Amino acid sequence: MNPLILTATDIAFGTLAVVLVVLTAWSAIDLYFQRNNRARTLLWLIFILLAPFIGSLVSLFKTQRMRSRRY
Repeated sequence: MNPLILTATDIAFGTLAVVLVVLTAWSAIDLYFQRNNRARTLLWLIFILLAPFIGSLVSLFKTQRMRSRRY
């Protein structure tokens, strides 16, 4: 087996890593542009960084729900 040729597992884990980084960055940037107090923002940011997948999804769904209530 040639170590220079990517396997399906390499591609899957690489794609998952890219998705995780993009999701975490997106939720952190979205959190930055919200108008919350600093303590709440810091707590959400810690939650997003400690549990990137779950924290990012919860944060994005929460902000989406808040935006839909405003309009």
